[in-house]
Amino acid sequence: METFEACIRMKPNMFEPMVNLGVLYTTSQFLHKAADIYGRALLLAPDNAPLLNNAAHLYLTQHQYLRAYNYSSRAMAVMPHHHHIKTTHQSTTVGMGHYHYTRREYADAMEWYYKAPSIQPASPNVLEYIVKTYIKLNQYQEGLPHLHRLIELLPDRTEFNTWLMHIEQGTMKSSAVSDVNDAD
Repeated sequence: METFEACIRMKPNMFEPMVNLGVLYTTSQFLHKAADIYGRALLLAPDNAPLLNNAAHLYLTQHQYLRAYNYSSRAMAVMPHHHHIKTTHQSTTVGMGHYHYTRREYADAMEWYYKAPSIQPASPNVLEYIVKTYIKLNQYQEGLPHLHRLIELLPDRTEFNTWLMHIEQGTMKSSAVSDVNDAD
C-alpha cells in the first residue's frame, strides 16, 4: 500500500495507482478508504471501464445496489463485451432484484432477476431467486418450469423437491421460502 500511496503523493493526477490502491483497500476491508480513492480516481478518469467496474464491485459488496448498478452500467457502456465487466453488471442486476425483494416488491424483483441471464448465462442461483419470487407472488404455476430446471441443475438441493411436491399438492405457501441471501 505504501508504494501506491507514495506514487499518488508524487503524481496526484495519475489515476492508475489510485485504482490499485482501491483494490488493496477493498481486499483489506478498508471500504471507506476504497470508496474515497475510487471517487478521486473517477474525477480524473470518469469513463475508465475497469475503474467503474471496481467501484461497482465495491458498492455491491456493501449492498449499495443502486450505486453499484449505476457504475456497472457506465462500465458496460464503455466495454460491453469484457467478461469481468459483464459479470459485475450481472451481479449488480441481481443485487437490484435483491433490493426490491427485501422490500417485498416482488414484481419489481422479478424484472431485475429476469434481466440477469440476458447479460450472460446466469448461475443457478438466479433461477432460485426467480422461483422464490414466483412463490412469494403466489404464482406457483409460472415458476414451475424454472423449478424443474433448478432440480435438474442442483439435484442435491432437497428443498426444491419439497417445493415441487407442495405446488403439485396445492399446499404451497409463500412463507415456505426464505428470503434471498444478500451474500449470493
